[in-house]
Amino acid sequence: MGRLSQPYSLEQVEQALRSLGETPIWSSLPRALRQHKCVNFKAFVNVWPGGTVLVQGGEAPKLEQALKERLGEAIEDREPQAEGGPAWHLFVDGSCPVNKLAGKVPTAAGWGIAVYRFDQRPAEIFVELFGPVVTEAVSPLSLGAMCGSNNTGELSAMAEDASRAALRLRVSRLYVANIVLGRNRAHKNVELAQKLQGLYAEVQASRPVRLSHVKGHSGCAGNERADQLAAQGTEGRFSLQSKRWAKHAEAAEAAGLANKACVITVKVEKGRRPPTPATGRAKKARRLALADPGDAESSPGVAPVL
Repeated sequence: MGRLSQPYSLEQVEQALRSLGETPIWSSLPRALRQHKCVNFKAFVNVWPGGTVLVQGGEAPKLEQALKERLGEAIEDREPQAEGGPAWHLFVDGSCPVNKLAGKVPTAAGWGIAVYRFDQRPAEIFVELFGPVVTEAVSPLSLGAMCGSNNTGELSAMAEDASRAALRLRVSRLYVANIVLGRNRAHKNVELAQKLQGLYAEVQASRPVRLSHVKGHSGCAGNERADQLAAQGTEGRFSLQSKRWAKHAEAAEAAGLANKACVITVKVEKGRRPPTPATGRAKKARRLALADPGDAESSPGVAPVL
């Protein structure tokens, strides 16, 4: 018996089951529990109202792993083991305060990585890395991002530091996980996606890697810290603990200034220009005329509405 690590809607579970050759038929049980008896597995799938998914039966482990893969939750269950060195948890996140405007106007975005050594107890942060998303193709820090967004922030974070001995990469967006694993095709920021897929394959070939999903803002300390670090990147700040960024300090400064300029641009785009005295009087006259023609007649300098 196993429980998936995050809640899912009934529709999401149905879609995953159909991809496994199942035709979901739900029985209603007490406390609004829905249960499907599988045909291709010796197992039951239970979905609670809050989205908790529980798998029971003789083939529960097999079905649980299959559902996780379909839902982009994990690629394997075992912990990566380092050979002759420490192993690491990398929590990555991206941030863009005005993500809805991404691709429409220049937007400031950041990436953050909280690195833990999980062979230590209690686990402690080993290093914190963060910086702005670089969209200038000529910059030596460019990874191929075309715009600043939540997704390009998290993709950038994954590409920034994947050089440790044994990795467990924890992402907060299923879209990002599926892009890295090649399950989804990138229609935007293609160069960034391809670069990350190549890097992931290269690292995986030389050391154990596990990619798993952590629901954002769910109370996970590592994810929350990565989110805070990414927010610093949106402000144009960066950490020189990254060897790549320390090597290109001037380009890092330029990237930070570019992010700050994006923030100013968005504020101007979102703001409203204050009316001039002439246009202000005209608008006030029109409002009075539409509200009460009698008042308009008695108002100096305003023609009555007939």
